Amino acid sequence: RLYSGRAKGRQFGTKCSSGDRIGCGIELVSFEVQTAQIFFTKNGKRVGSTIMPLSPDGLFPAVGMHSLGEEVRLHLHAELATEEDDSVMMVDSYEDEWGRLHDVRVCGTLLEYVGKGKSIVDVGLAQARRPLCTRSHYFEVEIVDPGEKCYIALGLA
Repeated sequence: RLYSGRAKGRQFGTKCSSGDRIGCGIELVSFEVQTAQIFFTKNGKRVGSTIMPLSPDGLFPAVGMHSLGEEVRLHLHAELATEEDDSVMMVDSYEDEWGRLHDVRVCGTLLEYVGKGKSIVDVGLAQARRPLCTRSHYFEVEIVDPGEKCYIALGLA
């Protein structure tokens, strides 16, 4: 679903499951008008986009989770349409990468929902410390465990 700053979203793409990689990125549309095209991917293929105004503070990667057991593996510096290279050295912890964490536990590159998941407002949120930029304009998460309902959201805040 595409929420675009609203509590209710509209249908956007197909449902994801364990092993799927979902991504979000930005492309500058107009520097003068300060707008960007926000695009989304599923397993490396674009599934749609929307135009949004750019915030003066930037657009920060954000991951939201809602149901018990949800877990995603983070790829903050992912590159679109490339094969994964297992020889890349893993970073010990990405905890310093996050400016805001609520009901989400960070363990290396894994983000896990640790909230109660009892109501629609009980949502976990992980928001990156740094905004996307021209050098780093795309990020992905891999769904490790879809949890009870796979209410995993990906986007920009």
